[in-house]
Amino acid sequence: MLWTILLIGIILAAGDTIKFPIMKKVTTGELKKAYLLLVFIILAAQFYIVYHALKRIGTIEINLIWDLVSVVLVSIVGFLYLKEDFTYRKLAGILLAIVSIYLIGK
Repeated sequence: MLWTILLIGIILAAGDTIKFPIMKKVTTGELKKAYLLLVFIILAAQFYIVYHALKRIGTIEINLIWDLVSVVLVSIVGFLYLKEDFTYRKLAGILLAIVSIYLIGK
């Protein structure tokens, strides 16, 4: 069950990892607003996946894993790609998210 929940979380979080940098670059003018169409497509795909995942997994598990995996992946993209500030407090938060993912999946 841990691997199923984790896989769903990774797929959903991958959408967030793509969406958020696009939205950031659109708001700063680095990308054209037309790229927001891709964001809407990703959102629709995420809702479709959640709809089908709810048939097998509880709402709490899906939502928590999605949020926690998103925190980890989007933070990594923020640090490496968007050059956002890195602090040990943020690292501690990411590590706690990873521990939470493990505990929820058990």
